[in-house]
Amino acid sequence: MTMSGRMTNIAAWICLSLLIGFDLSTLAAMNSTGLSLDAVPPRVAGMAGAFSAVDGGPDSLSVNPAGIAGIRGCSILVSYQALAAGVYSAQLAGVFRIPGVGPFGVRLNRVAMPEADGVGYGEWLFSAAYGYRLLKFVDLAAAAGIFSATINDRTSVSFVMDLGCRVSFLIPRLVADHRVSAGVGVRDLGTGQRFVSDSVSLNHWFVIGASYSIARLLVAADARFLMNYEQRAVYALGAEYALARSLLIRGGVEKDGPQTRFYFGLSLAAAFASVRTGAEYAFNPVSVLGNPGSRLGLRADF
Repeated sequence: MTMSGRMTNIAAWICLSLLIGFDLSTLAAMNSTGLSLDAVPPRVAGMAGAFSAVDGGPDSLSVNPAGIAGIRGCSILVSYQALAAGVYSAQLAGVFRIPGVGPFGVRLNRVAMPEADGVGYGEWLFSAAYGYRLLKFVDLAAAAGIFSATINDRTSVSFVMDLGCRVSFLIPRLVADHRVSAGVGVRDLGTGQRFVSDSVSLNHWFVIGASYSIARLLVAADARFLMNYEQRAVYALGAEYALARSLLIRGGVEKDGPQTRFYFGLSLAAAFASVRTGAEYAFNPVSVLGNPGSRLGLRADF
């Protein structure tokens, strides 16, 4: 389920529980929480989420952790999204390499909804990932963490895990090198959530995708399949083009059942001594709620 869709479900069940007196544990069992599990940074959003086969550093932690296996230095990303009036999602992600050990990644997400009529909701997610490059063209990774959801004073804590694999081939050409990659992963495997007596499983996703890059152009396509009771399929196509060394433009389209959503993104970077910093932006003109949605991000590469 998309972030906007989950937020709508949560808000609807909160209103319904206030009207007819549902217990909060029943409320939790009747919708799938996990806005922070679905949160993605601006670069991923600008390409409509088509990112499972991309070598993306900290951006990959939200889609396919195998994308961190090729990192050389350290990269930190901070992003923010306003989901609705007073409802926000904030994310901190970082990747780094330990010599002789390998690449690691950490991700911290926070989603908060203001208290309304005595009912409040919030989420936390913390996960750590480890990547490994095999035979110079196969990337493997696993991420594990803790997901917490709170409704008023009732909190449920779950264990979550992501697994990913990425295969990439470089095809030399006279003018420019071509790179073809494929990625596959499973996301949000976990123990489910329990509020008092009722429990609800997390949304488990199976993701498969491919990407092609040459010179300044990157094109990627993903198919995401929800493996729980909804059994929904989401298809995405995204592209990224470097207008200049420090200016990138992105776009994408996502097909989620009968809904089609379009995305747009920008990235502007600058180098200061040994640190390269950048500002990122992603825009969704027609969201699930019918309103525009924006994401902002700042990154630093060392």
